[in-house]
Amino acid sequence: MQIHRIPQHAPGYTILDNGHVVRKHSLSWAARGLLGYLLSLPDGAREDVRTLAAKSVEGRTAISRALRELETAGHYVRRTLRDPVTGQIRTVVSVHEVPVVGKAVHAMPPLPVSPAAGLPGAGTAGAGTAGSPSKEVRV
Repeated sequence: MQIHRIPQHAPGYTILDNGHVVRKHSLSWAARGLLGYLLSLPDGAREDVRTLAAKSVEGRTAISRALRELETAGHYVRRTLRDPVTGQIRTVVSVHEVPVVGKAVHAMPPLPVSPAAGLPGAGTAGAGTAGSPSKEVRV
């Protein structure tokens, strides 16, 4: 998960912008609190609904609702990408203190490509798992 904060502060402190986080009345208290927690995490943290619910008194439903609210507001961004070499689909998550709108989401850096990965084989028709659900990889 990539964390996008406004300024960098001393280690051990999380300072939140009043206008974009603390006093943003369009967000519920749960969403504001979850956004504050997510912004306190280091870059590369691996959090999902299950791990967030395990660290809280709220259940998965409340956490999912707050994440959807943050996603709608532009603070929580999910991108689903296919690796051009392996063909695997993964979801990249980023958290933004200042919400992103429109094309700004596409300004994030591309996924790294593993140099050890080879090209996929030819395979046979009908032998694949087309139409099966993809796996979500948390970054």
